[in-house]
Amino acid sequence: MAATTANPAQQILGEISKGPKLQKHVEVTEKNVLPSKEAINQERTETEHRENLQKFDRNSLKKSNIAEKNPLPDLTAIQQEKTEVELRQNVENFNKGGLKHVTPCENSPVVEAKLVHNVKKFDPSQLKHTETAEKNPLPDQDAIMEEKKEQTFRKSVTEFDKSGLKHADTVEKQASLPGAKEIAEEKKDAGLKTEIKSFSRESLKQSNTEEKIVLPDVEVIQAEKKEKEFRKSIEEFNHKKLKRSHTYERNSLPTWKAISLEKQEAEFRKSLTDFDKAKLAKTTVNEKNPLPDPSAIESEKREMEYQNSIKNFKKESMKRTDVHEKNRLPSQEDINAEKKGK
Repeated sequence: MAATTANPAQQILGEISKGPKLQKHVEVTEKNVLPSKEAINQERTETEHRENLQKFDRNSLKKSNIAEKNPLPDLTAIQQEKTEVELRQNVENFNKGGLKHVTPCENSPVVEAKLVHNVKKFDPSQLKHTETAEKNPLPDQDAIMEEKKEQTFRKSVTEFDKSGLKHADTVEKQASLPGAKEIAEEKKDAGLKTEIKSFSRESLKQSNTEEKIVLPDVEVIQAEKKEKEFRKSIEEFNHKKLKRSHTYERNSLPTWKAISLEKQEAEFRKSLTDFDKAKLAKTTVNEKNPLPDPSAIESEKREMEYQNSIKNFKKESMKRTDVHEKNRLPSQEDINAEKKGK
């Protein structure tokens, strides 16, 4: 009998049909959702900001001197102001009725003529130059207003009506007797006082005093002069020469919402790290959709590759071949001749 050549496509389909059957399709759901691009950028800016704060060098800051603009008055100024207030009150409340009447004495015309003659002959070049120093300067408007306020306050205190006050009884509490600890402490203090009084200075050793606060050198004085000149240039600086500029905030601080979200995230992470697995209850897992084994997956992959290769197969790439029948089938005459020979 003659053998016939089979189609290669039919052979591939036959091998595919012999393979294992396809498993059911499994849907994959993503439980841990990846963060978005905005969240990643926000987290990067926050980490950069924290690193900048941690790496910040305080030594790069410049030292600034604090100048007290409105200093409080000292004791001498307060005493001087009190004396001035008392003098003014004495002048205002002075009783003119206690003064005696005095008749003024007029100078004679001869004495006046001599005085005028002496004044005209006086040489001003003989006088020495002196600088006038104002010891008791007149107060400015602010000082006068403060003094008026103080006077009105004192007047309101002196003219206060005590009849509007209510009577209150003071209850004097009896002092409790000292305990044993207090008596022991008092005895210790008394013993220390007696030791201090009876202490002999002759037992002390002589010591040399060293001056720690030395005078500034030339470099310190030059630096102080430069600092004064720099402050003067700042005070006399002309703001009109400045040009208008726009400020752009590059590293913006996080908002309250971002800080609260970050705190919540930190607490959530802490709860995850500190989570006690012993508190979990044991549960039985029932697998509804079992996953296929590796051999089934490999066979399914091969079948898919076979199907894709069959679909994408190009018949044009095949070459034409002539089929020659090697084992020729017997004709009717050969069959009849064979039968007669038997």
